[in-house]
Amino acid sequence: MTQSHFPFTVRRDFGATDYNSSIVGAAPAQRLYGMQTKQLQYPVGTSENLVLQNLDPQSESPTMAGSTYAAEVQGFSTGLDCEILQLGNATKKFLPWFSIQAPYFVVNITTDSCHIENAIVGQGADHGYYKNDSATESYQGLFQNFTCNTGADNSLKFHPSGDSTMDHRFLLSMALLQWTPHIPVSEASHIWVKQLTGVLCKPTYSIDNYSVSYKQAQDAPTMQATKIPGTNSTLEGFDNSQLTQAVQTSLEKASFGQGGAEYVVVAVPSIFQLMEVMNNASTLRPFLDPNLLLTLGSRVFQGVSSQVASQYLMKPLNSTTYGSLTHTEDRLQVKPLTVGLMATCLGLLVCIAMLEVFIRPWSTVCVEPKTISSLARILAASGSLREYLTCMGSATLNTLQCRLSQDKFQTVIAQDKQRSFVLEHLPQSTEPNEIPLSAPPDSKLEWWRPMAVKGWFGALAIIIPLCLIILLEVLQRESDKKGGLLGVATSGVDSHILSTYLPALVMLGVATMYSSLDFAISIFVPLAALRRGNGTAAQSIMVSTVGSHPLHAFLLSLRTRSGTRCITIFAGFVASFLTVVVSALYNVGTVTKSHEVSLQQGDFFNWNHVDLSLDDKFAGVITDLIVYSNTSYPQWTYDNLVFPSLTPSSANNATSSNDSASVVVTVPAIRGSLSCSAVPPTSIKVSARGALPSCTTCNDLVELDYQVFLPSNLCGLDAKNLNMTGQTLSWSHSYAVPNDSSQVYAGLGTDLQWAQEYITGEGVVAPGSTYSTDNYMSGCPSFAFSLGTANAGTRTNKTMGDGLAWTSQQDINFMICHQQLEQVMTNVSLSYPDLRVIRTSPPVPLESTATVIIKGNTDNWFHISLNTFINALQDLGTSVTGRNGINGFIQALVWGKNGIPIEQLYNNGDVSTTLTTAANRIYGQYIAQAISANMRTTVPPISQDPSLPNNQTHPTYTATLSQPYQRLQQNRGPKIALQVMLSFMAVCAIATHILMETARVVPHNPCSIAGMMSLLADSELCGTRTLFPKGSEWKSDAELRRESIYEGLLFRIGWWEKVDEGMGNGQGRRRVYGIDVVRTLGDDHS
Repeated sequence: MTQSHFPFTVRRDFGATDYNSSIVGAAPAQRLYGMQTKQLQYPVGTSENLVLQNLDPQSESPTMAGSTYAAEVQGFSTGLDCEILQLGNATKKFLPWFSIQAPYFVVNITTDSCHIENAIVGQGADHGYYKNDSATESYQGLFQNFTCNTGADNSLKFHPSGDSTMDHRFLLSMALLQWTPHIPVSEASHIWVKQLTGVLCKPTYSIDNYSVSYKQAQDAPTMQATKIPGTNSTLEGFDNSQLTQAVQTSLEKASFGQGGAEYVVVAVPSIFQLMEVMNNASTLRPFLDPNLLLTLGSRVFQGVSSQVASQYLMKPLNSTTYGSLTHTEDRLQVKPLTVGLMATCLGLLVCIAMLEVFIRPWSTVCVEPKTISSLARILAASGSLREYLTCMGSATLNTLQCRLSQDKFQTVIAQDKQRSFVLEHLPQSTEPNEIPLSAPPDSKLEWWRPMAVKGWFGALAIIIPLCLIILLEVLQRESDKKGGLLGVATSGVDSHILSTYLPALVMLGVATMYSSLDFAISIFVPLAALRRGNGTAAQSIMVSTVGSHPLHAFLLSLRTRSGTRCITIFAGFVASFLTVVVSALYNVGTVTKSHEVSLQQGDFFNWNHVDLSLDDKFAGVITDLIVYSNTSYPQWTYDNLVFPSLTPSSANNATSSNDSASVVVTVPAIRGSLSCSAVPPTSIKVSARGALPSCTTCNDLVELDYQVFLPSNLCGLDAKNLNMTGQTLSWSHSYAVPNDSSQVYAGLGTDLQWAQEYITGEGVVAPGSTYSTDNYMSGCPSFAFSLGTANAGTRTNKTMGDGLAWTSQQDINFMICHQQLEQVMTNVSLSYPDLRVIRTSPPVPLESTATVIIKGNTDNWFHISLNTFINALQDLGTSVTGRNGINGFIQALVWGKNGIPIEQLYNNGDVSTTLTTAANRIYGQYIAQAISANMRTTVPPISQDPSLPNNQTHPTYTATLSQPYQRLQQNRGPKIALQVMLSFMAVCAIATHILMETARVVPHNPCSIAGMMSLLADSELCGTRTLFPKGSEWKSDAELRRESIYEGLLFRIGWWEKVDEGMGNGQGRRRVYGIDVVRTLGDDHS
C-alpha cells in the first residue's frame, strides 16, 4: 500500500561552517575496513560513494520490515578524474631530513595540465634497518597529495602546498625496489627501481539532489538513489583540496599495522592495506597493474571520503519534506486451488439454477403437495385414480411400479362449477386390472425403510463419529509427541491438500450421513404419529418438514411435539459446521529434529610468543569496530572467547541444506583476563610543571609527572632469575591537564616494559615505528591502567626544568596487571554447515571447567604487547574527550559498546571494582581477536595445549545437530471442538434410533404421489366428499385449519377391515393397509 505526500523529517544537512581539519580521525578509514571485510553495515544514508540526508517518517504509520519510503533529498558524492602515468626512470636522491643512509627515488610528473617536481616513489632502509635481512626486494606503495605547477621541490621535508584555489592532485604509486644482498644493519651496496607505475587523480565533490528510496529490512535498510541533473553545488568553506587532505589524514591515523610480510623496508600505508583487503587479501604485487591500482585506489578514496562527509560535514537539522511511503501488511490470501474448485462448483450451481428457471414446470398443481392432507384432497377429487389405487396400500414398491407402468396420468381442471382439480387415470390397456380383495398376511408383507434408518446405517452413524473421536485423540498425542504427524513438501501444495481437503472430505462424508438421517426422519414424522394411532390432524396429516429450512422445521417440530425430529435437526445443524471447524484442525508448523554429528578440530593455538606491538593483523581494528560499531564477531570468536576452528567430520551421514539448521557442541575455548593489583598511594610521587609566563608559543597545559615505584617481587619467581630480587623500579609517565585549575579526568592504558633498573610505558608507540614495545621480562606485570581526577592548582615561582612548578591536586589510581589465559569448556551454538556462531544464542562457558594455561614450570602469565590495540581504539562516533586527559583505552570503556559513565568508573577513587571489570571486558575482546588472527596453527601441539593428550592429532567432538522441518501438526483446540461435536452427533443418532419407530410403518416409499395416494385410496378421507367438498383441493392447509374441518377427528395408519356394499355372505369384506379416520375408541388398531 502506498501513501503519497507523506511527511518525513530530515535530520541532517550538509555544512562546513564548523569543519576543522584537526578533528579528522581514523574513524572513516576504519569504518571502510569494517564494511569491506566484516560485513559492517554502512551507516544509514551512506554507501561506498554517496552520503544522503537522513529521513525519518513523522507519523506512526507502518515502517516495519519491508516498507519503502521515497523522497527527494540532498546527497554528497565524490568524483575522480584520473589518468595513468607513463613514468620514466626514477632518480636516486639522498634526503637526510627524511632518513639516515637511506636513498630515495623521485620522479618528475608531467601531464597536459599538471607538473610535479621530484615526487618520491620509493626509498631504501632507514639506518640500514630491514625488517627481513634476507630480502632483496620490496614492493612500496605511496599515497601523496600535491599541488600542481608550483615549481617547488616536493622531495623537501617542508614544501609549499599552495592555497586551496590551486590545482591539487593525489598520486598513487607502486614501485618494485631491488637491491644486492647485504649484512644486517647496513645499507645494500646497490639498490634500484625495477618496476614503477602510478596514477594521478584530481578529486572533486558535489552536492546534488537525489531521488532516493529506502527499503526497511531487519538488518539494515537498503537504499537506491538517482541523481537529479542540474542540481549540483558545493559547500562554502570546503574545497576539493580539503577533502583530499581529510582522506589522507584519516588514512594516516588509521591503525592497520605495518603490513605483515609486505613490510620489508617501510610500513605499508593504510590505503594499500585496504586495497589488499578489497583485492581478496592479495599482496602488493598485483598493484603494479595500473588499471587495478586505479580501480581499487579510487574505491578506497571514494569510500573514505563518503565517511568523512558523513561524520564531519553534516550538522543537525529538523525540517520537513514530503514523499511517499509504501508498506507491506499481513493480508488474508486465498489458495488458487481452492478458488478454482469453488469457482467451478459455483459456476455449475449457477448453470443449474438458470437451467431450472427455464425447464421447471409452472402452474402444475393447485396446492403445495407436501402434507398428507393436501394429497388426500386431490385424491378425493380424482375418482378414477382413487378406484384404480384401491387395495394398493399394502403393495410393495415393485408391485406399484408394475401396475402403474403401463398407464398414463394427467392433471385437468374440471369444467364444473367448482373447477375441480383432478388427477386423471388414462388406461392404456383393454385388459381389466386384477384388484386384490385382501392384502397378504403380515408375515409375507415387505416393509419399506430408507437406507438412512436401516440398522447398518444407524450403526455407521454412531460408530464413525466415535472412531473419529478416538482417531483424533490418537493423532493429537502422536502430533504432540513427535512435533507433527508427518513431514510435508515445502512447495505448499501437498501440505494444503493434507491439512485441508482430506479432513474436509471426511467431515463432509459424516455431515452427509447425518443429513440423510435428518431427511429420512423428516419423512417419518407424520407417519410415526399415525403409526402410534389417534393422531390429530395437526400432528399427522397436516404436518410435513420435508424440504423446510432447518429453523422453520425445528419450530414446526416443537409445535407438533416431534422430539426426534428436533434431535436430527440439531445433529444436522452441528454436522454442517464440521467442515468449518476441521479447516483449523491442521497447520504446517516448524519442528526441530536433533541427532548427533561429529565435528573435527581444524587448528590449534601456538603459545610461542608473537610480537604484536606494531602489527597485529587488524586485531585492534576489529576490536575497535566491535567496541564502537557493534560489528559482528569474526568467525571462531565471540566476545572474550576464541575457539579452535571446526569442520564437519567425514564420518557424518547427515547433511543439511536448511539455512536454519544449527549444531550445539562443547569445545575448549580460550579467553584472556587481567590479574590486577592496586598501587598503594605511598608508592606514587607526583610533580606538576607548566610553561614559563614569557613563553608565547607554549600551550595552556600543565604536565603532571608521575613516578610510580613498583617492587620487583611483582615479577614472582622470575624476579630471582632476572637478578631483580628486593629491588624497587620506577615507572615514570605524565598527564596533561588545563592550566585553569579546572577539575578533569586523567587516565590511560599502557604496556609496561621492564628493564633491570626502570620501567617504561606511556600510552602508545606509533605503528609505523621500527621500535618494538615488546621487550618484556617474563613474569612481570605487562599492562597498567589508571584513572582519576586532577587539576593544575596554582602556579608557583619555583623553577622546574624549563618551566615553573604548580601546586596541583590529583587523585589518580593505578592498577598493575599480569595477563593470563584460561581454557574453559564452552557450549557453542553454530549454524550448520557453515559453522558460524549464532549471535542470538551466545556461547555459554562452563565456569567449573576453567583452568589457567601454564607455560613451563613456573610461568602462568601470558604476555603480548597491547600497543597496537590501544593505538587502534578510536571513537568512531561523535564523542570527544573534551579537556580530559584520557587515552583511547579509557575512552573505549566510557563511550564504547556497553560503555560505563566515567563517574561510575572512577567511583570516588575506588577503581579496583568497576574499572577493573570494564578493563577486563575490553581486554578479553581484544585478546580473542589477537589470538585468532595471529596464533593459529594446523600443527598439533604436544605439551603446550593442556586440552590435548600427547601426540593427539585432530580431536573430534560430538555435537547435536538440530534441523527445522515442516510438519503437519494437529491443533488441540479444534480437535476438542470436533470431539464434542461428534460426541453430540453420536448421542443424537442413538436417541433417534431409540425414539423413532421406522420399522413396519409403510410397505412402500410414501414420497411419490402414487405411494402416498395408495395409502389414502381406501380411506374415508377420500371415499366421500363429506370432509372435502368439491373445490376444497384449492384450499391450503391453513385455510382448512381455520375452517376446523378436522375438528374432533383422529387419524392412524394400519390395517382396516373394509366392506363392499352389494356383496353378501361376507364376500364384501377385505383387509387393507392405509391411513384412515379413527371414529370410535373401539376401532381395530391392529
